Amino acid sequence: MDPLLKGKPDEARTHFEWVKEYGNKRFLEYPLAIVELRRLGY
Repeated sequence: MDPLLKGKPDEARTHFEWVKEYGNKRFLEYPLAIVELRRLGY
């Protein structure tokens, strides 16, 4: 979320994609990353 809040959507997208691919689906960050990717249009 930090890169996104700092106006760096490409950097945030990279992180969110990593979380989607390798993150623990039981953690709160996983669904948050999925929602943010959709919101960003990826």
